[in-house]
Amino acid sequence: MKYKFNIISLLILILQLFLLSGCINLREDYPEINYYTLSNTSNKESREKVFGILQVRNFSAPVALAGQRIMVQDYDGSSQRLYYHRWSDNFDQLFTWLAISRLSEQKIFSGGVVSQNTNLVPNYILEGEILNLNAFNHKIPDSSFVELSVKFSLLGYNADSSNFILYFTNSYKQKVMRNNAKPNSIPRAVNTAANDIIEKMTIDIINNINQ
Repeated sequence: MKYKFNIISLLILILQLFLLSGCINLREDYPEINYYTLSNTSNKESREKVFGILQVRNFSAPVALAGQRIMVQDYDGSSQRLYYHRWSDNFDQLFTWLAISRLSEQKIFSGGVVSQNTNLVPNYILEGEILNLNAFNHKIPDSSFVELSVKFSLLGYNADSSNFILYFTNSYKQKVMRNNAKPNSIPRAVNTAANDIIEKMTIDIINNINQ
């Protein structure tokens, strides 16, 4: 009995020393989840001005882009949703707020830019749909890219009517190359593509209203 007790005590002591030595580190077994957002890359005020308030309605997106996990397509034709690299919110929501942020900081509209939750009556309404977001990992890492496609429609009041009319609708596609095929290069490239698309859309908004 005493021999059995000594064996048990020895095993407990060995286990304690093993744990204290740091040989077991559960945190290293589970990498940290990285969250990404979209940010405005230009706060330059526009020289062109438009009278009135612009309302930006929430952008829509296909079911394939729903959720926060980033979808990646590999060169062998397979695709996967990344677990440790995610958007901080649904991508359509991030794009909506990026559009509001850029248009607000450029100070194009005299009455400002508001979301669809406002109680203000807008002079113009911007609607959008994210058509596609493709993150592609090429066999040659620095040939990897992202491609973003978005459709915009601008509505506004007719001077002779209380109804909204369609000023213009257009689709934009932007491809941005990545320096490598690592997951963290995807959000940076998507952010560049999103800002470039909104910049092109902004120019079309001004031209169609002021023509």
